[in-house]
Amino acid sequence: MIIKNIIIGEDIRQEIGNKLSLMGIVGDSINIGIPHDAPQDMQIPVMLASLITIEDNITKDTNDFAMQVTMSLGENQFAKMAAMIGANGRPRIFHIPVPKFQFTLAETSVLTVNAKITKNDEVVSEGSYILDVIINRNQDNR
Repeated sequence: MIIKNIIIGEDIRQEIGNKLSLMGIVGDSINIGIPHDAPQDMQIPVMLASLITIEDNITKDTNDFAMQVTMSLGENQFAKMAAMIGANGRPRIFHIPVPKFQFTLAETSVLTVNAKITKNDEVVSEGSYILDVIINRNQDNR
């Protein structure tokens, strides 16, 4: 099992018929404009979603593997999720939508989404996505 990709966006959903809907996908940064006269210590809420793509390159039984996802803002971890990986049949590519998550910040920071695949508590693949969250306080009130 190999983590091939981590995508961050405004909304990522698993649809009927093995389809995914991805909206508002971001690159390596997101710019949040707020009025220049807003209080400097005002906490800005940000809600995002994530999609992790995994390739099954060698296994015959996916049920032996687990995935752990952690999210950090700067050096502070604010979320941790874990689940067993399982599938009917033998899919070669897995798309795992991570539930929407929310955090608040008052100044520019870095969001890190880290994913690990383990088998018997041994890490077999790991990947990270780093997103610069930029607070732009130079917006007019119009």
